[in-house]
Parts: sequence; C-alpha cells; structure tokens
Amino acid sequence: MGKLTTGDLVQAYLLTLPPIKNDKMSMDYKSLKIVVIYLVSAVAWIVLSDLLLKYFASGMPAADLSFWQSVKGVGFVLFTAILLYSIIRKNHNDLTSSERQYRELFTGNPSPMWIYNLSNYRFVEVNQAAIEKYGYSREEFLRMTVLDIRPEADRVAVIEFIEKIKKRQDNSGHWTHRKKSGEELSASIKSFPVTFNGQDCAMVLAIDITERISQQRQLEESYRKEIELNEALATHIDLIRQSNEEKRRMGEVLEKINNFVLIIESDGSMRWANKAFLQFSGYSMLEIPGMLAVNVLLNPDVQNEALSNISAALNNQHFFSGEISSRTKKGEEYWVHTDISPIYDEEGRLDCFIAVQTLITERKLREEKIHQQNKALRQLAWVSSHELRKPISSILSLINILKDTEDGPEKLECMHLLEECSLELDNLVKDIAKKVNVAEDEQPLV
Repeated sequence: MGKLTTGDLVQAYLLTLPPIKNDKMSMDYKSLKIVVIYLVSAVAWIVLSDLLLKYFASGMPAADLSFWQSVKGVGFVLFTAILLYSIIRKNHNDLTSSERQYRELFTGNPSPMWIYNLSNYRFVEVNQAAIEKYGYSREEFLRMTVLDIRPEADRVAVIEFIEKIKKRQDNSGHWTHRKKSGEELSASIKSFPVTFNGQDCAMVLAIDITERISQQRQLEESYRKEIELNEALATHIDLIRQSNEEKRRMGEVLEKINNFVLIIESDGSMRWANKAFLQFSGYSMLEIPGMLAVNVLLNPDVQNEALSNISAALNNQHFFSGEISSRTKKGEEYWVHTDISPIYDEEGRLDCFIAVQTLITERKLREEKIHQQNKALRQLAWVSSHELRKPISSILSLINILKDTEDGPEKLECMHLLEECSLELDNLVKDIAKKVNVAEDEQPLV
C-alpha cells in the first residue's frame, strides 16, 4: 500500500464523521501549550540555577565561579535538549498512533473505500470492504478505473462529477455501481481530494443504500397505492351515496305509486311488498317476509294453470306476464295483471324476482257483465227468431183470408183472431224488453 500522509487519513476519517467546527482552535491550543511548557521550564531552570549558584558561590574564587557558570550553561542546554526530545517524542508517538488509527479507519472500515487517480481515474488503493462488496480482487481493482464499476449511461456524468471534485465544488451524491457479477447497487458516496504517492487523487467512501432505496420506492409505491385507494374509496363513497339516494328515491316512488310491487326471494318466498299492496291486501310488513309467493299472488280456489305458469317462471328464472285472481287476507277476491321479472347481481347470479301488479278487478267485472249481457241477447235472439215468428205468421195468414172473403161472420172471426195474435205478439215484445232490461240491470220498460 502506498504511503498516506496523516492529513490524508484525517480527511478520510472526516468523511465518516459529522463536521467539526473547532479543528484550528484545537491545533492552536496544542502549539501554544508546547511553547508555554518550554518557556516555563526554561525560566524555572534559569531562576532556580541562579539562586543555587548564588547561594553556594559566596566567597568562591572567580575561576571556580566561572566553572560553575559554564556547568549551569551546559546543564541548561542538556535540560532543554531533554525537554525538547521528550516533547518531540511524545508528539511523534501521538502522530504515529494517530496515523495507525486513521490508516485502520481506511483498511478496516466496514464501508467500501478506495483511492483513485483524478487524471486517469485508475484505482490506486481499495480496502477490504470494497473487495468483499464488489467481488473484485485487489489486483483486479488496481487494473480498473472508477468508470468500470459504473453503468455505461452514467459515465459522462461521472467524469463531470470528478471535474467538480478537482475544483472542490462537490463531493457527494447517489450513484449506481455495478459489481463483478453484473448486479447493480445504489451507493451514497463522499469524495475528498488527497495527495497519494505524489499523485492528485480522490478518496471515496461508498455506503450501500440499495435496501434503503428499495424501501423508499416501496414506501412511495405504497403511498401512491394509498392515494389511489383513497381516490377509489372516495369515488366508491360517492357512488354508494348516489346509489343510496337513488334507492331512497326509488323507495319513495315504490311507496307512493298505486301499482302493487312485490319482491320475491330466489327460493320463491316473499321478501318485501310496497305500501299500496299492504293497504289493499290487509297484510302487514311483518307477515310478508317468508310467505310463499304463490300463496300471496294466487287465489287458491282457481287458476291451476296460472299456478303452474308462475311456478315454472320462478324455477326457470323466466319472465311471466298474465292476469291472475288473488285474495286479500280477509278472503276477498280481486284481479290483477301481473309481470314477474328475474333480477341478477353484478356477477350474473339470481338475486330475486320483482312482481308489478295492476288492479283490474273493475275491468274484469265489466267484462263479466258484458259476457252475461251477450248471453242474454243470444237467448233473446233465439226467442225472437222462433216465438215471434208464430203470431206474425198467423197475422199474415189472417190478412190474406180477409182479402179473399166477403162473408161477414168470417171477417168478424178473422178480426177476432187478428186481435188475439196482436195481443200475443205484444206480450212477447214486452217479455223481450223485460229480459233486456234485466240483463242491463235497468228498470224494465213499461
């Protein structure tokens, strides 16, 4: 491994730490501390040595005093030399220890780190974490450039980024890296210019954020889906509100119309009936659910054919339309025109049947009355064609006799017979008129 200066290692270490604002102040304090220690020690030596020499040199010959002053000077030199040596050795040991620690921060950093040449982009050093993460050996890395671990589409942007690093305009970003296996990962990198073996290089710390990016994308996708679900829910709530409003209005319509509306379950039992049916039939809403529809719809005394047709329509899910006779809860008969239609849900399954009935009792009574009148008229027509013919034929015959006879008694006899035939004809006409009036429920003609 090439030689890294302590400053470079400090810079690498700073890549992994939050910014420190008081570095210059700390360095100035250490320098001042060394100067103060030296000054205090030197002043203390001079003062103490002069006091000692003055104390012991009283009455001493000049030659001896000169000797001890020389000894004091040599002692001062030795003292300061030892002091400086101690300070320099301590700083050297601290620097060596610091350099070893910072070197270990590069080689033993759990995150991939590498150094590359800013001119040709070649790797010049990588740590063990980079080797393990990217799958290349150290020798393979040193034969490669930083462009070799980038997708082809990113290489122009990488070169532009390196130019910014040279100008110290940018030192971080999120990039896509490619392993030896071809697998891509997302990396957050921090770069810092360093001098390595006399070359202008950049030291890079790469942190794998693939999982974080994946989680972020999942969160974004979840958030997008949540928004879509909320929008869909809002739409569905509006649709439900509209549907409920439509059902409410439809309920009001069904409650207010004069037609009878009944809902029949798919198994042929009753589910619901509107107010008009309940009021007319005499049933309550508590009685209707669960009753067999055929028992509610049909008069049990008549219409076996209608019963078969309605049962077949319910069983086969077919449409039914016809006129049927029913009975109220009290047993009163009434007639209705009934349309029964199957209703299916959104999945095409049978949900229920709906029956709409129109009351036609008055029309059926009028039809029955007309039928009875026609029957009476047919009988009258038969009477007219047979019973009226006899007196009319007799009258015609008597008229012919009167035309041919001159005999007075015979004419009188004919006149008497004509009167009887006329009375018989008049009685027949009155009888016919009476029957006609009875058939029409009117007062007989006088």
